[in-house]
Amino acid sequence: MNQIRKKKKSQFLFLILFLFSSIISAQSIIIEIKSDSLFINSQKVIKEITTQNLRSILGSPDREFYGLNTIWTYDNLGIRIYISPKDSSLLSIELDFKKDNLDFSPKKTFTGSFIINNIQITGKTSIADFEKMKEIGFKFSVLDMYDASTSYLEMIFDYSRDKEELEEAAISFKE
Repeated sequence: MNQIRKKKKSQFLFLILFLFSSIISAQSIIIEIKSDSLFINSQKVIKEITTQNLRSILGSPDREFYGLNTIWTYDNLGIRIYISPKDSSLLSIELDFKKDNLDFSPKKTFTGSFIINNIQITGKTSIADFEKMKEIGFKFSVLDMYDASTSYLEMIFDYSRDKEELEEAAISFKE
């Protein structure tokens, strides 16, 4: 009887630790661009990263969609990962600062940290703030979107119609 209690207690503690670590990891994702490199939770990410390595950094996606690209949706992280179905290379990472209603949209908005050259980016980051970052070449592109780039990375920033809120940020690798 005592053995059964110990086993149940051990299983319960494991479950609590697992849930607690999942909550912490969902809240503590850090996506950072330093100079010309992309890091997720301090691990360097390159276009040729394997899907297995990407899963080891982010965990398994909550949902997967297959079409022109494979889309991994992380509902609690507020991110989508686009993967080439042709060669399984990482195409882009998209951060949703505003909830969207597409089938593959995350159920929650991005609440982690997004940092470009030591500057924290949030849904409240203004266009003027980006324009101060001369090293990424921030410029207006089409509609309410702005482009920026380094020699290795391309970024798109999608603003609300009134240009007051950053709704989405996409990071991809140059060809």
